[in-house]
Parts: sequence; C-alpha cells; structure tokens
Amino acid sequence: MTSSEQRRIINAAESYVRESLKKTDAVRLAKSNGPFLMRATAVRIASAIEADLFTVELTALLHDVYDEKLTGKHRSASDISSLICELLVSMECPADDASRVGLLVSKIGYKQNAFASAEANKKYFDEMTPEQACVQDADTLDAIGAIGIARAFAFGGSRDRPIYSPDELKETGQFIASDVELTEAEYRRKDRGSSVAHFFEKLLKLKGRLLTEEGKRIGQQRHTIMVQFLENLGLECVGSQ
Repeated sequence: MTSSEQRRIINAAESYVRESLKKTDAVRLAKSNGPFLMRATAVRIASAIEADLFTVELTALLHDVYDEKLTGKHRSASDISSLICELLVSMECPADDASRVGLLVSKIGYKQNAFASAEANKKYFDEMTPEQACVQDADTLDAIGAIGIARAFAFGGSRDRPIYSPDELKETGQFIASDVELTEAEYRRKDRGSSVAHFFEKLLKLKGRLLTEEGKRIGQQRHTIMVQFLENLGLECVGSQ
C-alpha cells in the first residue's frame, strides 16, 4: 500500500470519528478531542521506537469509537475487533491491516488488564506488540498531566462530585494520600468519592503502567504537573497561598 493510500484511509477514519463525536453528549465533552490528542502522542512514541506508524495512527484514532462510555453499550473485545475491521474494510483498507487494527483496538484501555488475573495479565504482556505499547501508553498519558487534570474535574463536576472532602485535607494544606486499591465494581461506580480522591486512587498511579521509554519520559513530566497542582490546590484551600 502506498503512502497516499494510507493517508486516504487515515483521513476517512478521522472523518468518521469526527462525525461520531458529534453524537457525544455534554458529559463526554472533556473526552471529545481524545482520539486526536491520543493520536499525536501515539505517533510521537511510535516515531521514537520505530513502530508501524500507519497501524498506530489508525488504532489511536479508532480506539474509542465503540467504547461503552461513548456508546452506552457494552461490547465484547471480539465484537469490537470485528466492528473495527468491518469499518476499515468499508474504507477500502486491506483486510490484513483492518484485522490487525481491529485486534489492537480491542486490547487498548485501562480496564483491559487493571483488574485481570495474574494469568490473564501474563498473556496480555506476552502478546504485547510495539504498536500496541505505543497506543496503550498514549491512552494512559491522555489521563494524566494538564489534560488529565481538566478531564478529572470536568467528569467529577458532571457527576456532582465535590472537588475534595474536608477529611482529605490536613490543616497544613496537604492532601492525605489514599492507598486504596479499587475493585472493578468500585471503579465503575460514578457516584463515589471526590475528584481529588480520584488522583490518589488512579491518576497518580498511572505513571507505573507505562510501557515504552518515551512514554515513561512523557509520563514523568505529566506526573510532576499533577503533583504540583495538588500541592498548590491544597495550600489554596487552607488559605496558605
């Protein structure tokens, strides 16, 4: 496939994603640019490790098209893989490439291995490809740093979550770090905790889930942004800054 043919398919996928996002409700607006932000990060990582850019770019663009949070419908990994494959074939993408991207899309996301058994986790990492690692890192990075802060409070506000709870903040202006490990059922609950608690329950732990060296480098920068934000927020909340 020529580079111009690849670009035509990528452009078609981008147009499809933009149309799909028009159907997104206001609660999901914080995520609405996600595929495009993620694509930029994924391509950046892929360029650093010489992964296949075409596969990475398509996977990043389409990773959320059939996401339950966007569609309101739960689908199995195999169903998602098949749907993505069919979509790409309809865009005249070669079947082998369509199948590869469909499989990768079905494997991307926090929940794919966050709550898996040791055996399932081993299989997940044993089957990891460079392209999957690039997109998975981009997905993780999309949840942290400045954009992660914005998304956390936008989502928390949409669920009437408080910014923080008084018992989470010391008089000195330091937030009390929680070492709670959420179960999958607790993670799926949308009415629990404060937005600040979400940082300690998940966001500040994501740095440790990054797979590529470039992803880890970016992740450290974004992690530092969140730590500094929480330090400043705590001090402001007690009137010390």
